[in-house]
Amino acid sequence: MFGNAAKRENAELKNRIAQLEQLLANLGGGDIMRMQNYRMQLSQELTQLEQTRQRAAQEFEQMRDIAITRLENLKSEITQLDAEIISTRDILQLQDFGWLEFENPAEASVQLEQALKKTRDRARQLVRDGKSYHRHNGIHL
Repeated sequence: MFGNAAKRENAELKNRIAQLEQLLANLGGGDIMRMQNYRMQLSQELTQLEQTRQRAAQEFEQMRDIAITRLENLKSEITQLDAEIISTRDILQLQDFGWLEFENPAEASVQLEQALKKTRDRARQLVRDGKSYHRHNGIHL
């Protein structure tokens, strides 16, 4: 008898569970599960978006640092060019007044002549000392 009563009670409980599950489904219990799943999906997307935002912030900082460095370099270059412009303007004004000495090309040619003479003397000395050599183009030093 104890076994039959337990079986009957078990069947009643199963029936009651089925009724409650049906009632829960009718009241929107499935919606709760769908909302929980949707909430979990949104939470995952939010985590991904936060990671993307952090990477973008790091990239922005790096790009900002590069831009600042470039800007500082350009400012320095502009300052340098401004100084050259001022210097060039000063030179032009001095030239206009005749107060500036020009580089004399003749002086440079005298210097070149002296350098050429030294080179020729050195070549002659190498030939005398037997330290000259022949190149494939026939030049003898």
